[in-house]
Amino acid sequence: FRVRHKMRWWALLLLVSATTTLAFRFPTREEKLAAWEKLDTVKDFSDGVPPGYKLVLVNPLWRHGDRGPTEAFPGDKVTEDEWDFGGGGYGELSPIGMRQHYELGNKLYERYAANGDFLSTRYRAKEVYAKATDRNRTLISAMSNFAGMYSRAATAINGTDYPEIDAWPTSFVPIPIHTAKYMDHEGDPDSHCARQDDLWALAQQLPEYIAFDTKTRTQQTLQYLRDKTGSDANGINFDNIYILRQGMLCESIHFNDSYADWYPWYTDDVKQRVDEIDDQNVDFQNGIFASGMIQGYDLTIELPKIRGGAVINDIVDTANGVLDCYEFNNNLGGNTRCTESDHFLRNLKYYVISAHDSTIAAYLTTLEAKPYVLTSGGYPSYSAAVITEFFIDVDHGNERKFRLLFHDDEFSDFRVITPMVAGCDISEPFCDIKHIQALADKYAPEGGIDTLCDQRLDGPAVDTTKAPPPPASTASPSPSPTTTTKKTDDNVPTTVTTPSTTTSPSSLLTCVSAAAVVLIANLFF
Repeated sequence: FRVRHKMRWWALLLLVSATTTLAFRFPTREEKLAAWEKLDTVKDFSDGVPPGYKLVLVNPLWRHGDRGPTEAFPGDKVTEDEWDFGGGGYGELSPIGMRQHYELGNKLYERYAANGDFLSTRYRAKEVYAKATDRNRTLISAMSNFAGMYSRAATAINGTDYPEIDAWPTSFVPIPIHTAKYMDHEGDPDSHCARQDDLWALAQQLPEYIAFDTKTRTQQTLQYLRDKTGSDANGINFDNIYILRQGMLCESIHFNDSYADWYPWYTDDVKQRVDEIDDQNVDFQNGIFASGMIQGYDLTIELPKIRGGAVINDIVDTANGVLDCYEFNNNLGGNTRCTESDHFLRNLKYYVISAHDSTIAAYLTTLEAKPYVLTSGGYPSYSAAVITEFFIDVDHGNERKFRLLFHDDEFSDFRVITPMVAGCDISEPFCDIKHIQALADKYAPEGGIDTLCDQRLDGPAVDTTKAPPPPASTASPSPSPTTTTKKTDDNVPTTVTTPSTTTSPSSLLTCVSAAAVVLIANLFF
């Protein structure tokens, strides 16, 4: 009887353990994607904000607006001299891009400043700080954005906010945009970084990279493009297909009348294939692999650390400083680092980073949210923005919270994406700041990004010369995907892939729980 009694207690503990594991497991990819489809848009910053939550800092990180291509692609029909807008030449912001950011600035004003509930209705230098990468397109995007926010006849004061002269543009209020050196690792993840080059060379050796690069669909598409443009494998390949993709996009917008005649072979189907290939390459660049371990380096950590570690730490460190100063200013106590001399952080409310599609992708990757926000992979659209709002809950011990919003493009409002962030509740629009702090710590570049970029990979991170350990299991490998090939109307082969079937973690947990229930039933009954 005593043995059976003990076994009953062990069985009960097993049941509690199994059900607790189920209750607190991480959501699956499918659950996060389903949650993304249901997320609400919010136009006013007070939408859905619980009582006691005080908004303290807003950090918009946006991509510049529409631009010209940064270089020519093989078979390009447009020369650099023909890209005349934005000062002329490659990579300059277009009037469309200026309008996109003017309209985004207007949306941001309506959200945060229109009623004076958070930002002042007029530009206040102590409240606002904006910085951009040292590129014309990001600087002018920021200027255009602030024109949409503060150049308003109804609020700007003639003779105070701008000069009282007839020749001055009507109600235009100039706002300073700060910038750093041209090679800015924080704002531009593609700035030269020797360590990133070494890591990328390792990434190209990963089975996942090789499998995508060499699969039939990829190689057939690349060869088709080479044939049509008169190029070779150096001119068009998996790693540089973005040059053709961006050029085609820019010309379809700005040379629309001639575009179809110049490139009749670039059909919708071909475009879709190019997008698919480049989107996958972008995800690989950001360290998004099913398994990124190679020679002792985990590229799912190392690459995001290089590309996004600096920007997430800048955002979180600035937020913590401002939150500390809010507590200091309002005598809320706490372990504040703020002092009377911290004039910048004590007044800051709006901290802008005007950057690139790659910057947003890198930030979302360090939040471990990119696959759920940019569900097709790749980069966000022109004038896309991630906005991180930081709050203090004054009703519950001054707990620090954040809410993450996403602005898809010029046609979008702001969508809550907080549940996509690693560690955050999939059903809640707000999240404890400890989770974004943990991610900032996880991807922090040791010694600073400039120092880390100078640290070359001299060899394997661990000794890989030893014999590998015996396999942990003799189970059969997962079935491989099957492929079939067909021809489309434009004579580009199409490869249809049937994905393999795998067992999800939630399925395994369900099996464990079921086994526990069966065991308990046998013991008790």
